Amino acid sequence: EKLRASAGKYAGRVVLCGIGGLGKTQLAAEFCHLHRDDYPGGIYWFDAAPDGNEIDSQLIAIADHALWIHPESKHAEKLAVARQVLRARAGCLLVFDNVDELAVIRPLLQDLLSGTHILLTSRREQPGFAAVHIPLLSAEESLTLLRLEAGRTPKTPVEVEAAGGIGK
Repeated sequence: EKLRASAGKYAGRVVLCGIGGLGKTQLAAEFCHLHRDDYPGGIYWFDAAPDGNEIDSQLIAIADHALWIHPESKHAEKLAVARQVLRARAGCLLVFDNVDELAVIRPLLQDLLSGTHILLTSRREQPGFAAVHIPLLSAEESLTLLRLEAGRTPKTPVEVEAAGGIGK
């Protein structure tokens, strides 16, 4: 609900933050899945990790896949069209996963329509974005989540011990 309720000066700009391995990416993906109908302009996912594909390459791939421009067009033309389409796209969500530095995505954040929502995942808060901190689960919460995901409760002493070890 915090994701949907981002308002005020951060309207539509949210960052899920916390240490690595907490499930920020999975939470963002689940949000996209559950709220896909809320974004008639589409949901666009970018890997902003320093070792991931460069954002420009991802934009070109989107332009190719969506057929926004002739496939044999030059990369610079595809990139320009992709940026323009995303800036003019009403009712869309841009997701940037693993943002370390806003500078990597800043060119895409300029001149967006006011209804465009942006969701980041990052290990830290980012200026201009409402932060939703993802805390570590307690041992009890971890065990409950494991039971739900597994669809069963550990029965034998060995299973109980193994499940407890996973939740630590």
